[in-house]
Amino acid sequence: MRLNKFLAHSGTGSRRMCDDLVFQGRVTVNKSIIKEPGTDIDPEHDCVTVDGERVELKKVYTYIKLHKPAGYITSRKDPHYSRTVMDLVPRILDVRPVGRLDVDTTGVLLMTDDGDLLHKLTHPRHEVEKKYDVWLKWPPNNGDPETELSKGIILENGDRVKGEAHPQNSKKTHYLVVLREGKKREIKRIFRYFGTRVIRLHRFEFAGIRVDDLAEGKWKKLTHQEIEHLKALVNAGSMTPAHTL
Repeated sequence: MRLNKFLAHSGTGSRRMCDDLVFQGRVTVNKSIIKEPGTDIDPEHDCVTVDGERVELKKVYTYIKLHKPAGYITSRKDPHYSRTVMDLVPRILDVRPVGRLDVDTTGVLLMTDDGDLLHKLTHPRHEVEKKYDVWLKWPPNNGDPETELSKGIILENGDRVKGEAHPQNSKKTHYLVVLREGKKREIKRIFRYFGTRVIRLHRFEFAGIRVDDLAEGKWKKLTHQEIEHLKALVNAGSMTPAHTL
């Protein structure tokens, strides 16, 4: 097994975080510092440590969904914010957020200690499908999101984004947006491109998972069906859910 995959499966962090730990020289295998994340190891016999603490494969992982309220940042900790999503779940779970939602964005947020699945769900290559309700200050006055976003648009910093935008009212101040990529403040930047401003943003579905059964700020463990759905999705290489769970 590759070292970075072993670390991710141990719950140390996402694959990217584990790569960084290795590059920083904080990981040893049999007391030797290893700086190549792809190094093959034997999980049964090799002794792996991170910052001097032995790391072992987890046998059981935790998968939860949280109905994120506004006012919480999606981070394990941040010196600039007093409230993070970690305050909403028991510390004993030791889970990490799958991706990010802005501080004022509400909706479904998955959390897990399965670093390998976390990596796959957040990697752009897998094109995780995310669905949002978007409310605008005023209708778009610089183009038509419904026709242009499906073809792809270029944002202010050169990022090319593509998705679906379906108006939900006659005033065109409420849209259903579907994206299969993740860029910082992407939806707000998309509608800024079309000459308007987002005043409320709610992600109601992530990879087929919803939180319709949860009040804001509440969480619950994923069902076996939901977990298998996510694993099948990423292992199949296609992140477009066939149905909503």
